[in-house]
Amino acid sequence: MPPLPSIPPPTPPDAGDPAAARAWSAALATGLPRRGSGRVAGYRRLAATPLPPSLRPAAWSALLAAPPPGAPPPLGTKASPDGGGGDGGGSGGGGEGTPALGGAEKRTYAQLAAAGAASLDADCLHTVEADVRRAVPGAAGYVAVRVGTSAAGAAGGPDAPAAVGPPPTPLTEASLRRVLHAYAGHAPAVGYCQGMGDMAAVVLSQAPSEAAAARMFRTLMDGYGFSELFAPGFPALSRWMDDLATAIRSGAGGSALLDSLDAVGVPIAMVADKWLLSGLTYTWPPPVVLRVWDVVLLRGTPKPVARAAAAALLLSAPRLAGRPFEEAAGYLQRGIVVREAGGVVTPDPPAVAALLKTAGGLKWKRTSPPGRKAKGRGGCLACAGGQRGVGEAP
Repeated sequence: MPPLPSIPPPTPPDAGDPAAARAWSAALATGLPRRGSGRVAGYRRLAATPLPPSLRPAAWSALLAAPPPGAPPPLGTKASPDGGGGDGGGSGGGGEGTPALGGAEKRTYAQLAAAGAASLDADCLHTVEADVRRAVPGAAGYVAVRVGTSAAGAAGGPDAPAAVGPPPTPLTEASLRRVLHAYAGHAPAVGYCQGMGDMAAVVLSQAPSEAAAARMFRTLMDGYGFSELFAPGFPALSRWMDDLATAIRSGAGGSALLDSLDAVGVPIAMVADKWLLSGLTYTWPPPVVLRVWDVVLLRGTPKPVARAAAAALLLSAPRLAGRPFEEAAGYLQRGIVVREAGGVVTPDPPAVAALLKTAGGLKWKRTSPPGRKAKGRGGCLACAGGQRGVGEAP
């Protein structure tokens, strides 16, 4: 994946918002309302309230302490009857390749990292190294949001604001590599696929510690359906893309937008599959990604990722209407996240609010229940012999 485009660094949109800080502090003290917990009104209020960067490590750690309510077991596993937890995190305890959801992962972080490094073949290890070298500098913006600094401030610029949060967990190539190896050790049936490194880097940038990041990443992958997205054969990708198209058509002008893009030969998969396979980290600005992930964790499902992607495309409709292939493709690939190009996915608070409002208004239902059986081996090109590219549906 290419590096993030150059975007003027913003001030965190929720910096200095005492009402937001009070709301999230109270929720952390009394228990965060999850959508599946029955506290729907509290969930909706909190989801609409920007999470202060200084509280995100505590909030994400709490939300990822265990799988969300009603989460199905990952691919190839059986649900654990005891619903255990423990220091190892929300997954473990049996199954074929991937430990069962709900039991405690009994191995230590160091043991998991060693097991993962030993289980990956040479091609996968090479892919991990390449992704780690790219993802660490690419995640600097997420660290900057956490500590309340701009990119210039992080480099010692004169306009750097004071830090508003605790010092971040060191985000280095070595720490990210260990987190990825630990997940491969925990879930050898999934192993590693391109895109996972970008998501793990975001978690590591917001986690209270490296070991906590490894636990949180396991829960994100296993409890939120991302393990199925990255598993060999990409068993969830075609379903997520179908959800995205359905969400777009459910919005005002959505059908006309898709038809106009098809007419000039610009499929939404040109960018949308990369958005989904990276949890929106592919080119999207860190403040926007973090806001969407906050809602993902509160809601207990990855569905807000598809909603946000659909909202971005719907809001872009006026800028895409009547454009030829080259201009439409260029806007979707780069311009959509650049303010000066009329991008709708930017860190400006009004743009973030418009994106989240549009995403929240999209409603759809699947026409058929999702299956969980992978259709053959596929995986990413480096890890599965190149049978199918990352951008192709299984």
